[in-house]
Amino acid sequence: MRHAIFALLVLVPSVTASADDCQTSGAIAYSASTGRIGWSYGYDAPWQARRAAIDACAVADCTSQVWEQGEFAALVKSAGGAVSVGWDEDLDGAEARAIRQCYVTGGRGCHVERWVEN
Repeated sequence: MRHAIFALLVLVPSVTASADDCQTSGAIAYSASTGRIGWSYGYDAPWQARRAAIDACAVADCTSQVWEQGEFAALVKSAGGAVSVGWDEDLDGAEARAIRQCYVTGGRGCHVERWVEN
């Protein structure tokens, strides 16, 4: 007697997630009238992080200055009160970008006020 062997091929769709799908977001908000800063991190979406940073700033004129997703962001102020921001894959890079932008726009005495990471 002959036996037949049948192979059953089951196609299973491949499910992959990109690195961006798993990264959380953070943001920094700033009030020009008071100098108050609010920040957030660990949010699923950039809009949530921006909203949380504005809420944490808790002043009517707070606006989101910078947000990031899976990176670092920094907010820098000049001695005169001007604000610059930067973001990068590492903290040193984010701070350097923000400080460079501060000086490029005429700032003096530029220093990091706040940074966030995810």
